Amino acid sequence: MMTPFNGNQEQALKWLQSQAPGIQQLVKSKAAWYDQFQRQFWDDWKVNVFDIRTANSFGLMIWCIILGVPAGGFGLYPTSQAWAYGPNRQNFVYSGADPSIPVGNRSTGGNFFGGGSSEILDINEIRNTLRLRYVAIVNNGSVAFINKMLRYIFNDDEPWDFPGGRYFYLADCTCEHGTALPAFQMEYRIGPAMNLSPQLVNLYNDPKMGIVPSSAGSKVTVIQE
Repeated sequence: MMTPFNGNQEQALKWLQSQAPGIQQLVKSKAAWYDQFQRQFWDDWKVNVFDIRTANSFGLMIWCIILGVPAGGFGLYPTSQAWAYGPNRQNFVYSGADPSIPVGNRSTGGNFFGGGSSEILDINEIRNTLRLRYVAIVNNGSVAFINKMLRYIFNDDEPWDFPGGRYFYLADCTCEHGTALPAFQMEYRIGPAMNLSPQLVNLYNDPKMGIVPSSAGSKVTVIQE
């Protein structure tokens, strides 16, 4: 818990100085300076950096360093190869009539090549992803704990709307919303109404990123149904 910064310089005025206009103006000017460059600075710092739920791009870069997540994978750094077509940010790569290229892969080609593997995520997706990464670091491995945190992060701790397709949960062998899972496998299921981007789901499935909580030795699969 952060202690609020007390920038009230006027409390330094003694009663003997309360009728001295010059001293009063000097103290008020100093108080205004502190209000702008101290109190406002720390208020903005809390919103833009300290709180992941409201952090801006700079704050999220800081959290990426703290949580050990490559910030470049979120598209937080400017890139000249970020523009692309489609939900998976795919670009035209091939242009020509090489017979070795399957017919279905012979795209027209054009001037928009270069999206590469850059992941450009919505800022709220990045915030939730970093919160999920934190859970992956501190979780105790239980299905109940992980599901509680998923509901807290992605639904403000409100009950899921399964008929409406709004849910994000870790299934287990007794799950009522799907088939039983084999041992040593963790399967996350995301409802269609969550509207998570395909590149975000791909990121969650990347074992090198370590975003979603997992147990040692278990294979993790994230499915958007």
